[in-house]
Formats: sequence, structure tokens, C-alpha cells
Amino acid sequence: MLEKEFGFQDLITFSNKGVYDIAPFIKDGYFTHKNNDLKITAQGYNFFSEYLNKNTKKIPNIFLFLCGLLANLAYISKIKKDDKTLCNIIKKYHKEIIKELENLSADILKPFSNFDIDFNSGIEIFDFISSRPFRHINRNGLWGLGYVMLYLGLSCPIAFAQWFTDTKRRDLQNIYLYFLLDSSFTDTFTSKEFLNSASPILRIITLLKYYPVLRNNIVFEKKFDIASLNGKLKSNNSIENLIIYILFFQKNFWAKTNHTLSEDKQFSQALKVFSSSSFKKSLNQKTFKDLHHRLYPISQWTFLINELDDDEIKKELMELQTKNILEHTQNISGMPTELDMANIIELEKIAQSVPDINILEQVEQTFNRISRKAFLPYTYFRDYNLWISSCVQCLLLLIPLYNIAKDNKEFGKFPWKTQYLTIKGKYKYYSEELEKLEHKILQSLP
Repeated sequence: MLEKEFGFQDLITFSNKGVYDIAPFIKDGYFTHKNNDLKITAQGYNFFSEYLNKNTKKIPNIFLFLCGLLANLAYISKIKKDDKTLCNIIKKYHKEIIKELENLSADILKPFSNFDIDFNSGIEIFDFISSRPFRHINRNGLWGLGYVMLYLGLSCPIAFAQWFTDTKRRDLQNIYLYFLLDSSFTDTFTSKEFLNSASPILRIITLLKYYPVLRNNIVFEKKFDIASLNGKLKSNNSIENLIIYILFFQKNFWAKTNHTLSEDKQFSQALKVFSSSSFKKSLNQKTFKDLHHRLYPISQWTFLINELDDDEIKKELMELQTKNILEHTQNISGMPTELDMANIIELEKIAQSVPDINILEQVEQTFNRISRKAFLPYTYFRDYNLWISSCVQCLLLLIPLYNIAKDNKEFGKFPWKTQYLTIKGKYKYYSEELEKLEHKILQSLP
């Protein structure tokens, strides 16, 4: 209801010689009032806009007048706005407006005081934006305030971003984000200058404006060139650029095997972007641990790790990659997918590319641990499905075990195949697919 909007009464009062009376404005055709529903007309909006432009020095409180004026935008469609003049006025009075914001009663914004995130954590911010935590809050009564903050950020982005970073008013930050993250507003009101601000969340929202890589994007889907992350359209924080790139990778190459990717031109181009980027230096143990679940299959990470220049970091990440693949293998419970097999094969590639890592030992330790568990007496193990899962996992691990060790002089004497046959015994998988897979794998071993 327009009359209940914050600042609306002040708009009328300031424009009507200090008296709150809507009747003369309805009479002049500036508002319509039907069925207790008050709406401003295009003529009315133009009147108040011109009044603002001509009487800025006479208006007792520019902030409240603006809130009242802009609240009308939520109740009218097809209106031409003079955004340039409006932005110039806001830019001129931005210090007064920010001061009024800081003095705003916390009771007005109470629904927005219950959201608290770490605005300095890139990963948490991306998850926060993706979850859209404000969407269930009713913004009626606060349209004008929201619009004023949007136009404030658009008119003087540097000063606004500095205030946004420094303010202790989390409720004000939250209501601004509530409006900015509305897909109707993000593209229009997000300034490119936010990319250089000290505020991580403003930088990230701006990145997501130009690189819509989230599943639930904050702007309408549009084409973009990921190569521009190496140019001007990037954050001053390299970790944020890395996250954008990983999300792009996730969105475009999810569940694609290495074989498929090797024939994908977009993938080849994306890999070149990473290779020539400055943000690839931000891929380290911490960021890898934070982001590793974003790519599937896990084997996709190896492409990126291989593009790193620091051999020590590359080795550390390959060790983590090995650990992740082995953990993933231990979660396979039935017929492995093509992507599961891609991860298994990746162990051999890691062993070849980074010989300093004893991949064979790690795979063997995992194999022995699973096989010992599978060999426990039935009275202990009991769960047939769990036993089958252990057998499948051991069967798969036979592939990298023998392929990694094939150049060893003792190759033909390794006991792993015998261990597998011992735990499997005479029992069948009761799955034709698994039986065929077992036959294929065992036939390839010495």
C-alpha cells in the first residue's frame, strides 16, 4: 500500500507547504484513488521529479523526499524516468543521504538484522548469494529506501562502496543486498567500479553480473567471454577470480569425461585462459580443499593442476587429488559409472606425471584396508550389500595397482589379484554388468 511506504508522507508534506494531504494531488491528476488503492500517475511522478530538481535547497530532508518519490516506482509501470538528473542530485547530496541512513531507526529494518555472514570469505559469499536468503521477506513499506540505496550505489559507487565496507549497520547492508540481488535490479544498478572496492561481496556480485556462472544466476542469462578474466573485467582479489573460473568450469563441463573433454574446443580454450591467468597462483592447498567438490569427475582437477608453474604446489595438490580419488572410490556401492572409471584411470596418470609421489603405496594401503574388512567373518560383516561394495572397490583398485607397477621386476608376483579372488570367493555379484566388468578386468591382469 503506497501510503504505508517509508518516506511517502514526507514526500506529500514537503511538496504541500508542510501539510500531509493527498486530496489536492488527486484533484490535479497526480494520483488515482480507486477501491482504496492509491497509485501515482506518470504526470504525478514528473511533477514530483521536477519539484525535487527545482527545490532541492528548500526541501527539509532530501533523503526522505527521495524515499517517498522512489517508492512510487513499485506501484507504477511504463514511466519515463530522468535517471541522469536523479543521479546528479543524489551524487550532490550523497553525504547527507549516507548520514540519514546511518541514523535510521533499527526497528524499521528489523527483518534484515537476522542475517549474518562473513563478508570477507569468498566461498561463503558465493554460497550466500546462491541461496538468496532474503527472498521470503516482504519488502512492502521499504521500496523507496531500497531504490534510494540502489541509486546511491549507481551515482557514486566509490563513496558508496567505502561506506558499505565501513558501516556497522548490518541491517542496512542486508537490505541493499536484498534489492541488488533481485534479478530485476542487478544488471542495472551494479557498478563496474565495485570490482576495485574493498568490499568482497560487492566485488563478487559485480563479477557475477559479468560472469553468470551460478545455477541460479543473479542476472538474466547472457553470453560472456571467460577470457576477459585475464583482462579488465576482473576483481582485484585473485581468489575471487579463481572461484568464478571454477564455477564456469563446473557449469560448462560437469559430468564430462576426459575423453569427451579432449575433443571439446570450448574446454581447450578455457584451459588456455587458466594457463595464461594470474589467478591460477591462487590455486593452493586451501583453495583446492574449499573448491574440490565443485568439479565432477574429480579427474578434471588434474587438467588445471598440470597448468601450474610451481612444482611444489603441483605436487601438494596431486597428493590431495590422489586422496580425494581414493575416498571417492570407497563410496562406490554398485556398478561403477564411466566417471568413476575416469577417476580410477587418473591415479595412473598422476603416478606418471609426478613420480615423486608414491601413488602405488597409497593405492595399495587403501586396497588392503578394504580387502581386510571384506574378509571379516559373516557374523561380523553381515551386510551383504556392504560386502559387495567392498569387492567392487577392490576390483577397481586392481587396475591402477597393476598398471602403475607394470614396470616393476616383481610385476608377476604381486598378490593383489589373489587377495581379490580370496575375498570374492565363489560368490557372484548377481549383476550381469558387474560380472562382465570383473571378467574384463581380471583378464587384463597377469
